[in-house]
Amino acid sequence: MRGAPELRMIFPDVITPLCLDCVHMTFGTLCCKAFPMGIPKPILYSEVDHDQPYPGDGGIMFEPVEEHLRILGT
Repeated sequence: MRGAPELRMIFPDVITPLCLDCVHMTFGTLCCKAFPMGIPKPILYSEVDHDQPYPGDGGIMFEPVEEHLRILGT
């Protein structure tokens, strides 16, 4: 299962959106760089993974925060 690992520990039966682990997410909103007016429900509800192009994303797709932190050495 994908999604924020810390939330999976607290809510093991709840599917968290992949968006919560993405560097493009605008925290405090349901928006991101790919969807500044709002993340489509199929992505938010984990019906589709956004590691493939999705209509309207402008070529911006899921990039894991963890990978960026590893590259930065933090």
